[in-house]
Amino acid sequence: MVMAMAHFQLKQLDEARATLAAGLKLAETRIPKLDKKEGLDQLWNDWLTTHCFMREARKLIEGDTNGGGDSK
Repeated sequence: MVMAMAHFQLKQLDEARATLAAGLKLAETRIPKLDKKEGLDQLWNDWLTTHCFMREARKLIEGDTNGGGDSK
């Protein structure tokens, strides 16, 4: 996720999107799911950090796709 955001900041948009997609695919298979809770006991901080990085990278590279922008 950090590498994808770095590519984005360097205006390497294709690399940013490709790295983000690869990272999301990797996270899908290697990060424990909340509903299973197996392995999450000891790795909760890694899970939380990973999800924060994923959220920030998606928001930066894909834009706000949830419609939850900063409305005032």
